[in-house]
Amino acid sequence: MVMRVGSLIFHRIGQLLPDQLKAFTTEEHIFPVGYRVTRLFWSTCDFNDRVRYECAVVDGDGKPEFHVKNVDHENATTTEIGSQQQTLQEQSALSPTTAWAKILHAIADFRAKNSSELTYDYQFDIEETGKKIPCLCGAPNCVKWMN
Repeated sequence: MVMRVGSLIFHRIGQLLPDQLKAFTTEEHIFPVGYRVTRLFWSTCDFNDRVRYECAVVDGDGKPEFHVKNVDHENATTTEIGSQQQTLQEQSALSPTTAWAKILHAIADFRAKNSSELTYDYQFDIEETGKKIPCLCGAPNCVKWMN
């Protein structure tokens, strides 16, 4: 059964065996092994394109391991991180936030380099220099302000 909810397409709900319950749950989250969804999110190489990222939870030596894979680009998307070119085709980490972090930074950096940074219009009446809201996206070429 495949089910779409907003920008998520659920493929497998996953499962936990009794011996996995302690390591694969927290007070707020359950990370079932075999969970697999596809998320529609911004591309790392085209401003206006949303691409599919497959997200999965696997058993990584008794702990949840999170995988995020770009399934729409045949060639691996690369980004310059520091002085290295790094592939963003697939990320793996011990937390979902860490697995997504490099992809999110690559998107923010790509948009900042091409003057198409994601911004929010808060409808401020007066744009005072002293009342600027800092942007904390972390992209190297970020303009550092949201207004």
